[in-house]
Order: sequence, then structure tokens, then C-alpha cells
Amino acid sequence: MVLTEDLLSAAAAFGLGYFVYRRWKPVSSKWVWLAGLCWFAWGALLTLDGNHGTILLEASPNVLVHDFNIDNLFSRSSLENWSVYMLPLLRTIFYSTGAFCCSRFGPAWEAAILSYFPGYTGKAST
Repeated sequence: MVLTEDLLSAAAAFGLGYFVYRRWKPVSSKWVWLAGLCWFAWGALLTLDGNHGTILLEASPNVLVHDFNIDNLFSRSSLENWSVYMLPLLRTIFYSTGAFCCSRFGPAWEAAILSYFPGYTGKAST
């Protein structure tokens, strides 16, 4: 479920970055990833003490399969760190990637897609 949310979040950020750049062409949209990187670096600095949980619970030979539940797999602090620091980094990277792709390849991609529709005039609208 977490992977699906991450993929959907990245795809939405890419699309948003693409269409915002296509509409208003703000050059700064290609550099939004720097804000995400700074936020992620701040979170990494805060977690250097090593007391913020582990991703997976250490395997114990005494744990039986029928006693297993999701609460034992992930620690709460690890998931909080992921959602507070890693997701914004992921979103800002894909937002900037969408803006960059629009600036470099947008007209060619749009012309290639629109060429399949009847009534296409041969030029993508700007």
C-alpha cells in the first residue's frame, strides 16, 4: 500500500509540474527539488541520534507466523519520518522533473500524442 501511494504521489507531482510549467512557464518550477532536498537533509540531521526507529523489526525465532501483524513490522517513528521527510523529497523531485520534461520535450510529446486524433492541424497548442 505504501509503494502504491508513493507511485501515485510521484505521478501526480510529475503531472502537476508538467502542466504548471506548460501554462505559466515559471523557471523556478525546475528548481523546486532543492527545497525538498533541504527539507530531507534537515530530517536526516535530526535522525542522526539513532533513536528514531528501524524500518523492519529484528527477526526473532520465537515469533510465530500466526502472531504476526503489521504493527510489529514497522515502527511508528520510521513511518512518520518517511511521510514527513521522504515523501516531500519524492514529490518535489518529480514536480521538477515534470517541469523540466515540459520545457525540453513538451511540444514534441504533445504533437506525437495529438497526431492520433482526427482534426489535428500539425502543431501543438502553446
